[in-house]
Amino acid sequence: MSKVERQPSDAVVSAVRHALVVPLGALAHRLDPQADLGAHGIDSASAIEVVFAIEEALGVELPDDLLSRDTLRSIDSLSAAFELVQASS
Repeated sequence: MSKVERQPSDAVVSAVRHALVVPLGALAHRLDPQADLGAHGIDSASAIEVVFAIEEALGVELPDDLLSRDTLRSIDSLSAAFELVQASS
């Protein structure tokens, strides 16, 4: 799949930040959207939980080919991936 050219919607970014509240607490709402989530304690297990929460909130499923370290790296990359999924559904 190609990269998203347009900006993710506010709803998508909000869903990503909300899903990050469980592992990151209030930091999820203050974190720079390009910050490396791994540097803030998001490991592979918590990243999958975050993806599940975003999928539930948005009513879409992230395809396996988008489940990569690059996608899970930041709020921006997660938001872009979910925007792509929403745009193609």
